[in-house]
Amino acid sequence: MAVTRSTVEARRAPVARRSGRGLELVWLLLAAAIVCGVWALVYTAKVRRSTTPAPSVNLAEIDRGEKLLPVLAVLQSPADRDFAAKRIFDTLADHDGALPNTGAIARIRIPKAELIGNNQLEELRKRAEDAKGNTISLFTPAEFAQMKPQMAVRGINVFRRDFLIWAGAILAAFLLTHIVWVVRGFSGPWAFLPLLLILTGIG
Repeated sequence: MAVTRSTVEARRAPVARRSGRGLELVWLLLAAAIVCGVWALVYTAKVRRSTTPAPSVNLAEIDRGEKLLPVLAVLQSPADRDFAAKRIFDTLADHDGALPNTGAIARIRIPKAELIGNNQLEELRKRAEDAKGNTISLFTPAEFAQMKPQMAVRGINVFRRDFLIWAGAILAAFLLTHIVWVVRGFSGPWAFLPLLLILTGIG
């Protein structure tokens, strides 16, 4: 009968791998606690801001351009306001009503020729005539700064739902990865997963 011999190092290797993954779990839980603490601060700050007077326009709830007029008082001409409302509504329609942030409104640009050829416009047409290039921003930085506090891209309930879904998904993904590594006997460095969770969570 053949006799197999094993070294002490070979017998210790499986124990070391199991120990490494156990240490990984401890640090993974600690990293999750740190990340959740940071997320809690962000969540609390957002909810606290939601207790201030609500913006007059929730862009996610806009179903016609006229509802945008309250935030367009920065434009003096009714024709300019109507034109801007239509362009914002078109932008919302292009994104299915879900803009990533209010900055998307500031990035709307209009061809100069379209403004110069519209005799009903006043301020926007004059701005186009004085501008260089082929397009101009629908709003100046000063105008958008006045409008921004009056707009929101989503309500607090939507934020809360999305926040909890994404937080749970991230934590579940890292825990599942740990379980898979344990089952498959992965022998990689135990510090990788906890560090990646911290970088992902607060990066």
